[in-house]
Amino acid sequence: MCLTRKVAIGQKGMGLKIMKFHGILHVADAVLDFSVPLECNTGCNESHHIATKKNSMLTQKDLTTVEEQTAERMPEMEALALAQIEIGGKWLCDCGLGHDDDVPDLVLHHKTRNLLGGAVHHTEKNGQTGQLLMRSDRVEKGKSKCPMVENGLLEFVDGLQARVSLCIPIVTLHSCDNRDGNIFWADLSHCKNVWRDWVVVNWFRDGQSPNRIYGFVDSTEGCCCLPI
Repeated sequence: MCLTRKVAIGQKGMGLKIMKFHGILHVADAVLDFSVPLECNTGCNESHHIATKKNSMLTQKDLTTVEEQTAERMPEMEALALAQIEIGGKWLCDCGLGHDDDVPDLVLHHKTRNLLGGAVHHTEKNGQTGQLLMRSDRVEKGKSKCPMVENGLLEFVDGLQARVSLCIPIVTLHSCDNRDGNIFWADLSHCKNVWRDWVVVNWFRDGQSPNRIYGFVDSTEGCCCLPI
């Protein structure tokens, strides 16, 4: 930080009163809280202001009212986005139930329901060479359509597909699982890198041990979400 102040001191605007400089103070705590730097990516934090920029473009662009109008646009656009997703058939929440504190937890199904989400991938086999590859159903900006993954993962998903093909035509690998409000990630292409959370798994007879999550599959057509 001292070297940065000597080399890259800003003479205009906010100077070094920016998040990129201040965030250095939190690196040590972030490593202790969220594991090694491979599991920590500041891109998610830095991307939070993108929504603010988009909503500021919907204002009258008057310097005296732009902050107030931007703040008004943000909840409006979020409500419209959630409504559009629900109209598309994706269950998000129980509307009209009131505040969480006024309704018993048993009624709020979204607190306990297991939901699979994130990027969706499936395995494909080359008919001529027999080579397996992982393909994304929907390519997002900055993500690869065919991410590079371990052969062991490809063989496992392909073997699972062969075993359950009579019940499940296509076994899809999801990158996110929401269990009782706890979100776990196993993204094959997060900011062009691999993001895999660590969890402690209870193997019963073999005890508990830390394991890295490679993805999530639904082997019972919506009844149970299994990490692999």
